[in-house]
Amino acid sequence: MTIFLLRGTNKANLTLENIILHQAGMVPFIAFYRETLDSGGTPKPELYRAYSEPGYTTQVANGLYLRNDWKDTIWKRILESPIVPQGRKYVYSDNDFWFLGKIVETISGKPLEEYVRDSFYIPLHMQTTGYEPLERFKLEDIVPTEREYSFRNQLIQGTVHDEGAALGGGVAGHAGLFLQRMILVNYTKCF
Repeated sequence: MTIFLLRGTNKANLTLENIILHQAGMVPFIAFYRETLDSGGTPKPELYRAYSEPGYTTQVANGLYLRNDWKDTIWKRILESPIVPQGRKYVYSDNDFWFLGKIVETISGKPLEEYVRDSFYIPLHMQTTGYEPLERFKLEDIVPTEREYSFRNQLIQGTVHDEGAALGGGVAGHAGLFLQRMILVNYTKCF
């Protein structure tokens, strides 16, 4: 199956099987966030704002909002990245799973976060699992994931710790799920 967004690219002949098995020959990782930083490692002011405002609503961390159209840049970089012929060799790639998210959206006709919520989390009664936790929970009910020093320079809490997924708006096929703190606290009481 060729997905419409792949036509005319070097990704047009990738198979779902090879994508799922990390045998598609895609580059393992693209450090999208590095392009958004100046030479000193500071977020570029033409790409970021400290507060959400029109055109800058993609929250990548507390007090850091990316220009909305940068999501298109991510896809452009993925689509332009090389394919390395590798036969049936396993090479883990985040980019394979970026594609899986797009495949799910294309086939289901729903944004990824809605599809997984409706198809998995609600039927399994997983009320606190999902993307974009700040839209559903108070910050203090969300477990911090890391203190990050290379990009956002802060404790990451409520936004996805994966830099690429954060730049993509917090929803991607390869990263971004959160559990509410309450579940983790109750789970640890079992031991």
